[in-house]
Amino acid sequence: MKFAALALLALSGTHALILPRGDHTLANCLNDVTSAITKLDAEAKAFEGTIQPVVNATDAVTDNIKTCQTIVDNSQPIGLSGALDLLKPVQEMDKRARNLLDAVKEKVDAVKKAKQCGLTRQKLGALCTAGRTLTQSICNKISNGMAKSIAKRHAGKIENLLTQSQEMFEPGKCDDVE
Repeated sequence: MKFAALALLALSGTHALILPRGDHTLANCLNDVTSAITKLDAEAKAFEGTIQPVVNATDAVTDNIKTCQTIVDNSQPIGLSGALDLLKPVQEMDKRARNLLDAVKEKVDAVKKAKQCGLTRQKLGALCTAGRTLTQSICNKISNGMAKSIAKRHAGKIENLLTQSQEMFEPGKCDDVE
């Protein structure tokens, strides 16, 4: 009897280490990324030459993505029900990311004028790398074939937005020329 109780206790402790709980679920984490994207969108729209608020907001998005990555890395495979729980947060993130991309397109000339193309490329590079890694990790964790197919379609859309954002600031398109 003591062994069974001990084994049960050990098993529940193991699951506590693996399964995200409370505010640390993947869906909530993706909502946190979306909130950070919304703040970055506001900073991008307000940008008139002072880059630090945009840098801070970009770093916040990247940090939130990395937090989600840790949750995915430490989670068990995502079944159909878990994948369905992620659909709405992913759709909302996609919508906010599209709004952000539109705002950024309008600020490329202001970034050039402020001579912040290099820093922008650096920060976007970190954000895009983290974002691509997360989308691929989530897709790889989904165990249901149909859900994985849908997730890959959404991941492709998000990765396309990431690529577009980087292309706007490529050398030759955005340079810190005197």
